[in-house]
Amino acid sequence: DEGPDLPDIRQAHWYLKSKTYGQIRVCQADMANSGIAEINLSKANLADGMSSSQAGSGIFRNSIVNVGITNFENNRRNTVRYDTPTFAGFKFAAAWGEDDIWDVALRYAGEFGRMKVALGVAYSENTDSSNVFGQVNDATIEVVNGTLSVMDTGSGLFATVSAGQRSRDSYEDDESFWFLNSGIEKKFVPLGKTTLFGMVGEFQDDDNDSAYYYGGGVVQQIDAAAMSLFASYRHYDLEEGGGPTEGEFDVFTTGARIKF
Repeated sequence: DEGPDLPDIRQAHWYLKSKTYGQIRVCQADMANSGIAEINLSKANLADGMSSSQAGSGIFRNSIVNVGITNFENNRRNTVRYDTPTFAGFKFAAAWGEDDIWDVALRYAGEFGRMKVALGVAYSENTDSSNVFGQVNDATIEVVNGTLSVMDTGSGLFATVSAGQRSRDSYEDDESFWFLNSGIEKKFVPLGKTTLFGMVGEFQDDDNDSAYYYGGGVVQQIDAAAMSLFASYRHYDLEEGGGPTEGEFDVFTTGARIKF
C-alpha cells in the first residue's frame, strides 16, 4: 500500500510474451482500456490530446468549477492483464484488478490503399470498495469508451474522434466526454514532418458541471536529433450545473521531446 511518505510507483510488473500465445502482465500495470481514448495516427497527441495535455485543468477544478476532464481509462493498477497476438489487424485484451475492477478492449490497425485506420473500443466495470457514496455500498461503475483515427497517407490529412460514458447507480446523471482532433501531417521542410491540427471537445460530469474547449497546435519533427518540438493552445468555457459559476480562460503549452 502507498502512503504520504512513499514514492508513487507508475509501473512495476513482470510479464511473459509469446508471438504465438500473446502476453500476460501481473502487478502494477495499465489495464485493458488504458490508452483506448488516446489512439491517434498523427503526432498531434504530443502537443495536445484528450488527456495527454491537460495544462490548466487544475485551475478550473480547484478555483472555478469542480470538474476534472478525464477519458475514463484504468491506468496503472494492481492487475492481471492478457493481450492476444494480432490477428488480421485485430488485438483483444482483458484485465482484472483489485478490488474489484475488470475490463476488456478490442483494437484494430490496418491500411486500405492510401488510408490508414486505427480504432479501439472498451468496456469496464468497477465495484471497488472505494466507490462507496452515501448509502450505496460497492456501487458499480460502468464505462464504455473508444476512439477512431484515420489518415490519408497521400495528402497527410487526418481526423480522430474519441468518446466515452461513465454511469453509476448513485450518479444523478451519467458522465460523458467527446473529443475531435483533425489536421495535416506532412514533410513541408527538410527537418522532418510537420503536424498542424485543430481540436474541440467537451466533458460533463454527474452534477452537470461541464467544460467545453477548443484550440489547435503544431508539432515539428527534427529527424536528425530524434526530437519533436511542439506548441498548443486551448480555450476553455466552463459552467457549473448546480450553481451560477461560469468561467473561461486560455492555456498555451510548448515544449520539446527527445527519444533515445
